[in-house]
Amino acid sequence: MLGVKLQPVPVSHETKVPVLASNQVDMTVSPLSVTPERLKVIDFVTYASTSLCVFGRADNPKVANAKSIDDFNKEGVVVAYYTGGGEEHWVKTRFPNATLRGVSTAGTAAPVEEIMAKRADITPINRIPWVALNKKVKGLKVLPEGNNCQDSKEMGTDIGSAIDKNQPEFLAWLNAVRDRMQKQLATEEAQMVEKM
Repeated sequence: MLGVKLQPVPVSHETKVPVLASNQVDMTVSPLSVTPERLKVIDFVTYASTSLCVFGRADNPKVANAKSIDDFNKEGVVVAYYTGGGEEHWVKTRFPNATLRGVSTAGTAAPVEEIMAKRADITPINRIPWVALNKKVKGLKVLPEGNNCQDSKEMGTDIGSAIDKNQPEFLAWLNAVRDRMQKQLATEEAQMVEKM
């Protein structure tokens, strides 16, 4: 039987996960984003991914006529985003020709107020909270449109648990467990998202 040390560990956005390297824990349970910097010092067992969608008012002609997210990278389009949020860099590189409107964090998944008040045309949102927002706030349109934006690849990021490097047997075992459970995990995620 595998002995696992469980301790609550604060996880930051830093590259290193010191508790792994110092042998305080065997693996993280909290989901971590896979980044090139982290891959230099830890190994990941990826089991999910996340990505962004953009949404706006369906009655806004700029949004109603858009066929892809590329349609918003032009003059005359206002893109709202949370300053200091994870999507800020993506917004700035994805929409260099649009007008960018940084707003302070208000505790919601996206700056909906900017869209509803017509101060912005679109804003990004993580694909998972989009489903709940769309049920709560009527009259919105999301892009990419397919599968309620759940198949978006925009700012796609793998998510997983981490272990310290140089543990090939442990990593192989964890990946085998993940592979065996992947279909079930995908089904459960889809069910949870739909119930939001």
